[in-house]
Amino acid sequence: AVVSTQSGHYGRGIKAKWVFGKNSMAIDDDKAKNDAALYATIARINHSCSPNAEWSFMETVREDKEVRAIKKIKKGEEVVADYIADDDFLTYLERKKILSMKWNFEC
Repeated sequence: AVVSTQSGHYGRGIKAKWVFGKNSMAIDDDKAKNDAALYATIARINHSCSPNAEWSFMETVREDKEVRAIKKIKKGEEVVADYIADDDFLTYLERKKILSMKWNFEC
């Protein structure tokens, strides 16, 4: 994105960065790499502290992710996932802080 103060490009660049930051996810298990991608379909899945689905890397192509049901999902029921499921050993307060800071909601 072009970041410029002329012709309104600055605002679009900031918005694009914000959208990417809120909707992107890691493309590698190595968190030190900090590589991320925007998965258009997965990004539309809402968060739940009681999820019925999860996403993970595909075994064949490590950059691709797939969504799997982790419990029975009834017809018409929303597919929801835990946004910070990868962080298994966080306390309640740590999880609450991450959800509030990154996605601006409480669970």
